[in-house]
Amino acid sequence: METALQTIATLIVGVIGGGGLATLLKVRHDQRNGVRATDIAEDTAHATAQDRLIERLENRLERVEDRLSAAEDGNVAKALLLRAQGDHIDILEDWIWKQKSPPPPQRPAGL
Repeated sequence: METALQTIATLIVGVIGGGGLATLLKVRHDQRNGVRATDIAEDTAHATAQDRLIERLENRLERVEDRLSAAEDGNVAKALLLRAQGDHIDILEDWIWKQKSPPPPQRPAGL
């Protein structure tokens, strides 16, 4: 009878201990899954934030390039105007040096 009681006691301890071990393993597994889910959520949020930053930087770069292009176009137009004015001044100076009679050459349109 003693052997049967020992066997029963061993079985009870094994079942309770096994159930406790199974519960402990399940809790650990759930904790790991929770950490994994948190890591995935944080990674997703970080990637989304980086995508938004990249998009904002691309938009800003595009605006800067547009402004630079407009400034360059304006500088070219201004340089052409200054060149045309300089050419007209050269013509007037030549007119004066050669002591030609009035009227001097007309100013080109747009100057």
